[in-house]
Amino acid sequence: MSVTQYNKDGVENLDNLKAWLELRQFGYLFLAECFLIEPTASWSAFYKGHAALAGLCDYSGMSTAYDFVRAKLDALAISADEVEQSAKIFERLYDAPCEDAAPPWESVYVGEGDTLMNAVTLSVLQDYHTSGYHYRFDQHQPCDHIGLELLFLSQLAQDAIAAVTELDYSALYHLLERQQHFITKHLCAFAEAFAKQTASVEGAAWYAAVAELMTCFVMHDKDRLDIFIDKNTDNRSHMHPDKHDVLRAEKQFVIPFDGIKRFVVYCKSESIDSVKKTVVVAGINNCGGACSLNVDVQMGKVLNISPNTSLSAAHTKACVRGNAYRNSFLNHKRIKYPMLRVGDRGDGNYKRITWDEAITLIAEKMTSIKAAYGAESRYVNYATGVSALMRGNALAKRLLILDGGCLNYHNSYSTACIAGATPYTFGNKLSGHSPDDYIHSELIILWGHNPAATIFGHESMVMLQAAKAKGTKIIVIDPRMTETAVALADEWVPIKPTTDGALIDAMAYTIVEAGLHDQAFLDRYCIGFDGLHMPEGSKNAENYRDYLFGVYDGQRKTPAWAAAITGLDESVIHRLAMDYAKTKPAALIQGYGPQRNANGEQIVRGCNMLACLTGNVGKIGGSSGGGLYLRYNLPIMMPEIENPVKESIPCFLWTDAIERAADMTSASDGIMGAHQLKAPIKMIFNLAGNILINQHSDINRTIKLLKDPSKVEFIVCSDLFMTPSTRFADLILPGTSMFEGENIRAPWGGGNYLLYVNQCIEPLFECRFEYDWLTEVAERLNLKEAFTLGAPNMTEQLQRAYEVLRTKESELPTFDVFKREGGYVYQTVKHVIAYREQIESFETHPFETPSGKIELYSPRLDSGGDIPAIPKYTPAFEGPQDPQTEKYPYQLVGWHSKRRTHSTHDHNLWLDGVEDQQLWIHPEDARQLMIVGGETVEIYNDRGCVRVPAYVTERIARGVVGMAQGGWYRPDSKGTDLRGAMNVLTTSRPTPLVKGNPQHSNLVAVRRCGIQI
Repeated sequence: MSVTQYNKDGVENLDNLKAWLELRQFGYLFLAECFLIEPTASWSAFYKGHAALAGLCDYSGMSTAYDFVRAKLDALAISADEVEQSAKIFERLYDAPCEDAAPPWESVYVGEGDTLMNAVTLSVLQDYHTSGYHYRFDQHQPCDHIGLELLFLSQLAQDAIAAVTELDYSALYHLLERQQHFITKHLCAFAEAFAKQTASVEGAAWYAAVAELMTCFVMHDKDRLDIFIDKNTDNRSHMHPDKHDVLRAEKQFVIPFDGIKRFVVYCKSESIDSVKKTVVVAGINNCGGACSLNVDVQMGKVLNISPNTSLSAAHTKACVRGNAYRNSFLNHKRIKYPMLRVGDRGDGNYKRITWDEAITLIAEKMTSIKAAYGAESRYVNYATGVSALMRGNALAKRLLILDGGCLNYHNSYSTACIAGATPYTFGNKLSGHSPDDYIHSELIILWGHNPAATIFGHESMVMLQAAKAKGTKIIVIDPRMTETAVALADEWVPIKPTTDGALIDAMAYTIVEAGLHDQAFLDRYCIGFDGLHMPEGSKNAENYRDYLFGVYDGQRKTPAWAAAITGLDESVIHRLAMDYAKTKPAALIQGYGPQRNANGEQIVRGCNMLACLTGNVGKIGGSSGGGLYLRYNLPIMMPEIENPVKESIPCFLWTDAIERAADMTSASDGIMGAHQLKAPIKMIFNLAGNILINQHSDINRTIKLLKDPSKVEFIVCSDLFMTPSTRFADLILPGTSMFEGENIRAPWGGGNYLLYVNQCIEPLFECRFEYDWLTEVAERLNLKEAFTLGAPNMTEQLQRAYEVLRTKESELPTFDVFKREGGYVYQTVKHVIAYREQIESFETHPFETPSGKIELYSPRLDSGGDIPAIPKYTPAFEGPQDPQTEKYPYQLVGWHSKRRTHSTHDHNLWLDGVEDQQLWIHPEDARQLMIVGGETVEIYNDRGCVRVPAYVTERIARGVVGMAQGGWYRPDSKGTDLRGAMNVLTTSRPTPLVKGNPQHSNLVAVRRCGIQI
């Protein structure tokens, strides 16, 4: 009897039974391979003439599908173009990290959704083991892949055929029950949703048809199994248990096609640890929190995350982002294997290559570009989403230095102005107090500081809450009523961006006019406040007191003067000055937001000046008006090696170093180590960072530069997801998440703890941490020993770094204890009071400035150049006094969102409910523009256009609009961004002195969609 006759006669005899089982085995195998391997001509030729193909369609109730399936297989068997096109569609659907994909994993559709390697995946694996099997693979493919599940059923069908041959009906019924259970529990739960998703993808007609055929086959087979098992239940009394062991014999499923043999086989279950364990990890994103987490892991699957309560003294409880780590990093949109660009940059067209090919290509490009343009043409982008000890950008820079060098950078996008300008006043940049000092303050002014959202070290909000509970008054100065202001502020001061210096001057004027300044402090510790305390050689230069009273320009810096600039009421400015002058001790804590303005250096110096004016510097409960501090020593990745290339650029100017390197000099562009650059950037490593496109200013300008391969010849990106930046890479490498490797993590701000990241699971797919593949590149260049220093693996590197740290922080436990516990909370608390030693022992501990004093007037700046020598207000480009306001009347600001860390997590749509990406606008501004809340608006200037919904709120200053930074650039066909990528609109013109990031100084216009202004 042929295998197609089961439909007419039913399973009535042994031949019919075997024919039925053979058809089922064939059907599951064919369908599995459709979703597991890219089609080839030989594969298609085998199946197109198979006698069971028509039976498969008939059994599925889709006999009309046979002609379509056969025609497609015929075309694939003879047409190389057809094979190539189908392979591209297969890759886009099931392998590539595309938006228009059909993820083939059950866990994406069932339960929590979107997350791989979870309880659903564990359930599938447990069912494999219950049936006596486990699967082997070479890509760490999650076992709930629909192709693997279908292949498993094909294996069970093959075993059932063997049982019939052996007349082992007990084994047969057991196997059919296992299939019935597996189909009901797993495939029925998501096959239809998977088929629907496949059908929704444009150009995927073949796979949509196969997915529909698969769904019908599975459903019909379940019905047949239900009937067969129910009909033969009474036959269980005739089982043959003595032959049941045949199912446990050593065997593996040999698949007749080379393509799939490399991928997976099912074989006899081996001993495997199935006990659920708790692994301690830590967040490694560039987030201020550095939360410590317990991860429940079973059989290589991540089941749950929860706070590590053993480190509760460090307040390391995760925020909403930390609780979403599984959704973010075990997301089905992961990059799975190395990919090489095949189209234009930015088009998103790539082909899969092997790791060996990728490593060979990197080594070749490093060598050829160095030979053609010099080592200084190679550059590692500064930004990375990995804020841990071992990170890709630092490792790549190490390798390049060993290979002859690379272009250096200095500054950061985060703290360029506060780190660069503070030394002009105090001599070094560490001007902050540790948060445990907040409780000693009677007044705290948070100037552009929002730790409730940025999680600026876990202590910050805890200590601010403690101070608030004690009765400390808290004032927040910010264009937006931030989460911190809502939670803690007694007063919110809604200043216009870039005008902080005017407010500072008016506060200083008010304090001095009232005689409330600390003249004794100024006389003893400072130069430059008044004419009597000017440095030699600058006696006739502008001093700050005379500036305040209009000696030079005829304008007293009164609250009325500042009110016209800042948008604040005179009474608010006066009251703020009086509170700060009369309340002792008072802490003015400067966040990083204000210094990311076009006049950021002067804002920094002005806040420092106010602290000096009131005598709060170096005092418990006071502050120096700064922010940076360091409490404990931090681990060092590996011993530092000298870069043969001495040139260094401000990191914000990397696009300039592509476009106009020959014109960049130390005087005009802040080049260090040389007068000017020798070569433009020709090769970029952008590892685990989104600054190549998304996080850098003026996205459209950057795209124009990178689109031209003659400017930058080779770009390497490693990442977990297809970000806006990876789309402009020539080579994309799949990285690993916090669950898939080891590391050491310290929090922002010198927190009182150090964390260890233990590995939970093996890397997914073909993902690798940068250290691993960079070691292979080093080996190709004969630099492996120098690169690794002989360490066999990452764990050894981490232990070496930790042991060096223990020589400086002796209370740290042994490495084994530190690793096992997942971290350590320091018991010896180090209270940091910036410049306390100088204030208390001035004669023996002068400041690190040239004069040895606090320099309110800096002779180093007295050249009529970039910024004034005193910390006076300087109007900013693209500020409220810029003539461009006639065309673009609104100031645009950004902030760190609760739902992202910079741009990390933006792909995690689960977090969209935490904070919508929208434009904040004041009700009066909205009324003038006839905008209502929730409607879509366009924000635009000469650099680009962004379209998002409007959020009408009194929590933002008038004349100011804002949106959270970090939304992933997603342009429509006309180039308008639809995700709220703020950097479409931001300026790439740097700050005047340190050439830092000015990304809060932007003028824009706003309009309702479809309405032209």
